[in-house]
Amino acid sequence: MFTKINSHACNRALVQILADFLGVKASEAEVDKQSQHFRSQHNLTEEEAFADWLVQNDLTLEEFKQLISEIARSHQLQRWLMTKKSYQQNSKILLDELRLENRYQECADAAASREKIIQENYPNFIEENNDDLAE
Repeated sequence: MFTKINSHACNRALVQILADFLGVKASEAEVDKQSQHFRSQHNLTEEEAFADWLVQNDLTLEEFKQLISEIARSHQLQRWLMTKKSYQQNSKILLDELRLENRYQECADAAASREKIIQENYPNFIEENNDDLAE
């Protein structure tokens, strides 16, 4: 467990180095949005619960905002990556991560099951390629 958390922390730090190198900044609105998302995700929407969480995690409000700003910058880089690469290359990134997490087969089976349900219930359903829609 520690090795995985440490690896994730190192990757997060590397992303911040890249963001610094590229001059990526998070706006106040992006930080606020990310903060709201984090607090909602962790059941910290009430001020008292959030204040308790800060104490339990040895964080000041400013340190929390810095951490959330880093997450917002990371998301900016992720959005940039997704728009710079084609759909197929984005899929490869995701599929490779599933392989590394040993979840590829589970997800492939779920996707095949979903496809079967669609074909059985909606035989005329056709998914369009984004390239086809742009014309």
